[in-house]
Amino acid sequence: MLGYGVDDLIGEDQHEIIHHTHANGVSYNKVDCPIHASAKHGTVQLISDEVFWRKGGSNFPVEYASAPLLDNLGAITGAVVTFKDITERKKTENALIQSEQQNKSITQTAAEAIITIDANGKILSWNNAAETIFGHSAEKMINSELNNIVPDQYLHMHRDALKHLRNGVCGVRPIRFI
Repeated sequence: MLGYGVDDLIGEDQHEIIHHTHANGVSYNKVDCPIHASAKHGTVQLISDEVFWRKGGSNFPVEYASAPLLDNLGAITGAVVTFKDITERKKTENALIQSEQQNKSITQTAAEAIITIDANGKILSWNNAAETIFGHSAEKMINSELNNIVPDQYLHMHRDALKHLRNGVCGVRPIRFI
């Protein structure tokens, strides 16, 4: 993953080789480095979002654990670092964020009320059209009960949707409020 051979790394300052710079290009001060803290102070570090640098100069996102390496007398002699390339996870996370942003944009600009609820009828989201139709702001409605604002003629749809949610049936049933 790093492009170095064993001989390239033995006896060398690993921070200066693979962990010298943040992903944004800012130098990573060695005293702030979690790996350095393990080797110097004996702390165990679990880090989920940093980068390591390859021999060719490119970087990749990593998740890593760093623990002190102790000799027979318990003195710290270095650190053991295990790491995982999380490039694919980051791509998936970014795609999910973009999808969520797109869905939020579509929901907020829709001409119809779009309200999401949990299995107990608590309102999780409330779009702009719902504000216009019902006259209540999203800020006021989030975490309140849908039963409190939906006209009686639509409550049977609400109860039916809750029944399907509780039974583990996923799906969307559009409700148009006119």
